[in-house]
Amino acid sequence: MKQIHLSELNVSSFSLFNYQWCLIGVAKNKVNAMTASWGSIGTLWNRPIATIYVRPSRYTHQLLESDSHFTLSFFSQQHRPVLNYLGSISGRDRDKLKECGIPYHIDKGALYFDDAELIIKCKKIMTQPFEERNIDEDIKRKMYPNGDIHTMIIGEVEEVWIKEK
Repeated sequence: MKQIHLSELNVSSFSLFNYQWCLIGVAKNKVNAMTASWGSIGTLWNRPIATIYVRPSRYTHQLLESDSHFTLSFFSQQHRPVLNYLGSISGRDRDKLKECGIPYHIDKGALYFDDAELIIKCKKIMTQPFEERNIDEDIKRKMYPNGDIHTMIIGEVEEVWIKEK
């Protein structure tokens, strides 16, 4: 992997989250990751940011609450089976990263996946639960029939890493 300046990153936020998916990684209290396909990258408060959305029922949500940093790791399509697995199994009571054999390392308290095409390291700067009353009724019926409404987590982008070709 090679570190690049944020200005060198030329990607579509829509393609990244919709088609590549990502792993949200945390490493402070326990190493864990979950698959996500909802998120965005952009600018807020004159800072480069990444926004992710995590349900409170997810174990990663609990870990994100106590961690100051998180990583977003994007992979090629060949890793889709691993991403499916990591998105369907909780790491609360098992070491799912070890079980699936995905290589990773920890550096300065952040989780980096060795096979990722792109890694964005973020410092958490805001957490805001969605308020049910502010969600469109059709979306609420479709996406939240049992509650468990997402929390928005905004991180300031601190590092960007890309796979060397």
